[in-house]
Amino acid sequence: MKSVFAIIIALVALIVGAGIGAAATGGAGQTTLRQTGTTTTKTVSVSGAAATVSTVTVTSLSAGAVLLNYSGSGIASSPPFTATTSTVIITVEVSSGNPADSIVGFEITPTNSSTPVSVQSVQGKVGTFQLYGYNLAPGENYYLAVTAANANWQIVVNATK
Repeated sequence: MKSVFAIIIALVALIVGAGIGAAATGGAGQTTLRQTGTTTTKTVSVSGAAATVSTVTVTSLSAGAVLLNYSGSGIASSPPFTATTSTVIITVEVSSGNPADSIVGFEITPTNSSTPVSVQSVQGKVGTFQLYGYNLAPGENYYLAVTAANANWQIVVNATK
């Protein structure tokens, strides 16, 4: 039991030491933590009697080229943009005279389909928020279907580096 606790403490120290407080995505047998900013990679191997963590890699994402810059209020569909990477960084700026009643939601949808690949929303908050869109096909065209109430919004979609 003490070795499991030591592994947990080592992982928390690695995460905090790397300054990571962002989203985690998992693959088969691995966890990758991502945040925007400069690229940082740390690898550590830890093993114990009760559990073994082979490798933990911490990699951050940073914004690349702007694919779309779109603003408005209410319900709207953006002009199409072409994905250049499978993951995009979405920066949403929300302003409202009544933040508690505001909502901005959007879907990233291929132009040749009605099925979104990513659905995101910001509800009851104003400010700037950074979200991610995953599983885009590079070279394919997408658009944002935006639904908003009691809010003005600006959405910038960036490729990742």
